[in-house]
Amino acid sequence: MVNWHDPLVERFCTRIAFILSDICAGCYIWEFCISIRFDWDHLVRKRPLRLNLIAYMGARYLALLTFIGILRVSYVPGPITTCSTWWHFNVTTGHLAVVMSSILLGIRAIAIARCSKSIIAVLVVLGLASLGTSTLADVTIRGVYIAELHVCAATNVEHERVNDIITASLDTLCLAILVCALWAVRGEGGLWRFLAAQGMLGFVAATVAYVPSVIVLMLNLNDGMNQLLGPMTLTSLVVCSTRMYRNLLDFDDVENDILSQTTPNLQWGHYTQGSGDVPLTYIITRSSNVDNATSSDPRTDRVDERKVDISIGNSVQEPYGLPSQ
Repeated sequence: MVNWHDPLVERFCTRIAFILSDICAGCYIWEFCISIRFDWDHLVRKRPLRLNLIAYMGARYLALLTFIGILRVSYVPGPITTCSTWWHFNVTTGHLAVVMSSILLGIRAIAIARCSKSIIAVLVVLGLASLGTSTLADVTIRGVYIAELHVCAATNVEHERVNDIITASLDTLCLAILVCALWAVRGEGGLWRFLAAQGMLGFVAATVAYVPSVIVLMLNLNDGMNQLLGPMTLTSLVVCSTRMYRNLLDFDDVENDILSQTTPNLQWGHYTQGSGDVPLTYIITRSSNVDNATSSDPRTDRVDERKVDISIGNSVQEPYGLPSQ
């Protein structure tokens, strides 16, 4: 039987945790660099600015700050008095990055499913609970210098488990709403397949990210084991949510995305003739006609003149063959 609180075992677990943290930091920085062009295009206004871009940028840059801080505490040649300060910084930025990732998922679920106010209220309550528990973890975490390893290790990490459970519940609920909404309007078009694939990928990523981390935190073997999977969870969630956002905007090479829903008159399941607005339900179920528009229906006669705009809140206008009033 392993004595998990033996000093040698704890140091070994801490060393493994920092090795994994450094690997995750390298992977995330590589992912950040290869996708920096997307951020630059928004900065120089090649792409339009949207409110949901705040969540996207927040997730990316807060996670980057987290991994920079982790690299700092991974290589400490001599004793320092700021170990706890660095860990407060790392945990705070990491939690905020996860919150921003959850906001991206929540916006997508609400935009696609047009959730009722009660479901939105549940998501908001879970989001506030996640923010509150993450604040508790930020305040209670401490750092200690380990001379044998030349690192600043974290203690009191077990407070993360409540936050992980609540955040996992929030993200899983958002993905479940997304998948159910897509299943209700299932079709054969490319947009439907694209969104369904993203929904399933997000569900798998959330499961892989949260379940092992929550189990290890619930076991509470030692501080080294408690911090073992945290960076992996952060990397998985932020990379998955931000890539889903970028891929959706680039899906049809248009300037507006499905997350831009702002118009209150959008109808779910039908469109208002003459309004120029095409709901996502109509686009998903009809998008299979984009490449082979052979129907005599006047609504699809000219659907191949331009690529279908998949945005919500910005109209698909008359060139797509919609009847005018």
